[in-house]
Amino acid sequence: MLKHGQVVFTRNQTEGRGQWGRVWVSPPGVLTFSVVLQIPGSIPPGLTLAAGLGIIYALEELCDLFPGILGLKWPNDIY
Repeated sequence: MLKHGQVVFTRNQTEGRGQWGRVWVSPPGVLTFSVVLQIPGSIPPGLTLAAGLGIIYALEELCDLFPGILGLKWPNDIY
């Protein structure tokens, strides 16, 4: 069992489950990861959107390679 704050990542995902149980995969070379957050109660509205935007802002701040090219696919996929 994964614990709060742990991250699981892969460069190629062959089986995935998205919103509403939809199946999805990521091709080789794409970084795919999940972060475990144990939040008491229900998830606050907009939390996944805020997390995705926070990662984009951090990457743009830390790396000059990404200015203006990163985007967000609802609710939290960064491309």
